[in-house]
Amino acid sequence: MARKKKQKKTGPQPSFVGLERRLFYTKEWRRLIPAAKLLYPFIKCRWSGGVDDEIEAPYSAFNGYRGLLTSKTIHAGFQNLIDEGWIKEIRTGGLYRIIKTYKLTFKYEHFAVPDKDKGKLDYMLKKEKKEAKKNSSSQ
Repeated sequence: MARKKKQKKTGPQPSFVGLERRLFYTKEWRRLIPAAKLLYPFIKCRWSGGVDDEIEAPYSAFNGYRGLLTSKTIHAGFQNLIDEGWIKEIRTGGLYRIIKTYKLTFKYEHFAVPDKDKGKLDYMLKKEKKEAKKNSSSQ
Protein backbone atom coordinates (compact mmCIF):
# COMPACT_ATOMS: atom_id res chain seq x y z
CA MET A 1 0.00 0.00 0.00
CA ALA A 2 1.10 3.50 -0.70
CA ARG A 3 1.78 5.79 2.20
CA LYS A 4 -0.67 8.55 2.81
CA LYS A 5 0.64 12.05 2.44
CA LYS A 6 0.30 14.28 5.43
CA GLN A 7 -2.28 16.89 4.81
CA LYS A 8 -1.30 20.48 5.32
CA LYS A 9 -3.05 22.06 8.23
CA THR A 10 -5.53 24.61 7.12
CA GLY A 11 -7.43 27.05 9.17
CA PRO A 12 -6.22 29.19 12.04
CA GLN A 13 -2.59 28.76 12.97
CA PRO A 14 -1.45 28.87 16.59
CA SER A 15 -1.33 32.50 17.57
CA PHE A 16 1.28 34.10 19.75
CA VAL A 17 2.94 37.47 20.05
CA GLY A 18 6.68 37.41 19.54
CA LEU A 19 8.46 39.45 22.19
CA GLU A 20 12.05 38.66 23.06
CA ARG A 21 12.96 38.19 26.69
CA ARG A 22 15.78 40.68 26.34
CA LEU A 23 13.23 43.35 25.49
CA PHE A 24 11.98 43.38 29.07
CA TYR A 25 15.42 44.28 30.46
CA THR A 26 16.03 47.32 28.27
CA LYS A 27 15.92 50.91 29.52
CA GLU A 28 13.40 51.75 26.82
CA TRP A 29 10.93 49.16 28.14
CA ARG A 30 11.41 50.33 31.72
CA ARG A 31 10.61 53.93 30.70
CA LEU A 32 7.11 52.90 29.59
CA ILE A 33 4.24 53.38 31.98
CA PRO A 34 2.34 50.23 33.08
CA ALA A 35 -0.62 50.94 30.78
CA ALA A 36 1.72 51.12 27.77
CA LYS A 37 3.39 47.85 28.78
CA LEU A 38 -0.03 46.21 28.84
CA LEU A 39 -1.11 47.72 25.52
CA TYR A 40 1.96 46.89 23.45
CA PRO A 41 1.39 43.09 23.25
CA PHE A 42 -2.29 43.68 22.42
CA ILE A 43 -1.36 46.12 19.66
CA LYS A 44 1.26 43.74 18.30
CA CYS A 45 -1.34 40.94 18.41
CA ARG A 46 -3.53 42.93 16.01
CA TRP A 47 -0.61 43.30 13.57
CA SER A 48 -0.95 40.95 10.58
CA GLY A 49 2.75 40.56 9.83
CA GLY A 50 3.46 42.84 6.89
CA VAL A 51 6.03 45.61 6.94
CA ASP A 52 3.66 48.41 5.98
CA ASP A 53 0.58 47.08 7.72
CA GLU A 54 -1.59 49.52 9.59
CA ILE A 55 -3.21 48.44 12.82
CA GLU A 56 -6.77 49.49 13.54
CA ALA A 57 -7.02 49.95 17.27
CA PRO A 58 -10.14 51.53 18.72
CA TYR A 59 -10.11 52.07 22.47
CA SER A 60 -13.18 49.85 22.82
CA ALA A 61 -11.08 46.84 21.74
CA PHE A 62 -8.87 47.18 24.83
CA ASN A 63 -11.46 48.32 27.33
CA GLY A 64 -12.18 45.80 30.07
CA TYR A 65 -8.82 44.09 30.39
CA ARG A 66 -7.31 44.11 33.84
CA GLY A 67 -5.33 47.31 34.20
CA LEU A 68 -7.05 48.93 31.20
CA LEU A 69 -10.44 49.72 32.62
CA THR A 70 -10.90 53.35 31.64
CA SER A 71 -10.42 55.16 28.36
CA LYS A 72 -8.19 57.66 30.17
CA THR A 73 -5.73 54.88 31.05
CA ILE A 74 -5.83 53.50 27.51
CA HIS A 75 -5.21 56.97 26.07
CA ALA A 76 -2.25 57.51 28.43
CA GLY A 77 -0.78 54.16 27.35
CA PHE A 78 -1.13 54.95 23.64
CA GLN A 79 0.30 58.43 24.13
CA ASN A 80 3.30 57.04 26.02
CA LEU A 81 3.98 54.49 23.27
CA ILE A 82 3.81 57.25 20.65
CA ASP A 83 6.04 59.62 22.65
CA GLU A 84 8.68 56.94 23.27
CA GLY A 85 8.70 55.89 19.60
CA TRP A 86 7.24 52.37 19.84
CA ILE A 87 4.27 53.12 17.55
CA LYS A 88 3.23 55.87 15.11
CA GLU A 89 -0.25 57.26 14.73
CA ILE A 90 -1.21 57.08 11.05
CA ARG A 91 -4.81 58.30 11.12
CA THR A 92 -6.62 60.13 13.88
CA GLY A 93 -10.07 58.84 14.56
CA GLY A 94 -12.75 58.74 17.18
CA LEU A 95 -15.49 60.81 15.56
CA TYR A 96 -17.87 59.83 12.80
CA ARG A 97 -16.90 56.15 12.85
CA ILE A 98 -13.29 56.71 11.82
CA ILE A 99 -11.05 54.21 13.55
CA LYS A 100 -7.61 55.25 14.76
CA THR A 101 -4.84 53.47 12.92
CA TYR A 102 -1.30 52.92 14.11
CA LYS A 103 1.90 51.44 12.77
CA LEU A 104 4.61 49.56 14.67
CA THR A 105 8.05 51.13 14.40
CA PHE A 106 10.09 48.08 15.57
CA LYS A 107 12.58 50.60 16.89
CA TYR A 108 13.55 48.51 19.91
CA GLU A 109 13.31 45.03 18.41
CA HIS A 110 16.73 44.75 16.78
CA PHE A 111 18.54 42.33 19.06
CA ALA A 112 19.76 39.94 16.38
CA VAL A 113 22.28 42.43 14.99
CA PRO A 114 25.75 40.81 14.82
CA ASP A 115 27.73 43.99 15.69
CA LYS A 116 30.07 43.88 18.65
CA ASP A 117 28.08 46.00 21.12
CA LYS A 118 24.86 46.68 19.24
CA GLY A 119 22.02 44.64 20.61
CA LYS A 120 23.73 43.92 23.91
CA LEU A 121 21.92 45.07 26.97
CA ASP A 122 23.29 47.40 29.59
CA TYR A 123 23.66 44.71 32.24
CA MET A 124 25.57 42.50 29.79
CA LEU A 125 28.00 45.32 28.98
CA LYS A 126 28.45 46.15 32.68
CA LYS A 127 29.15 42.49 33.43
CA GLU A 128 31.80 42.34 30.69
CA LYS A 129 33.43 45.53 32.01
CA LYS A 130 33.55 44.11 35.55
CA GLU A 131 35.10 40.90 34.29
CA ALA A 132 37.67 42.89 32.31
CA LYS A 133 38.53 44.93 35.43
CA LYS A 134 38.94 41.76 37.51
CA ASN A 135 41.20 40.22 34.89
CA SER A 136 43.34 43.35 34.59
CA SER A 137 43.64 43.84 38.36
CA SER A 138 44.52 40.19 39.02
CA GLN A 139 47.41 40.30 36.55
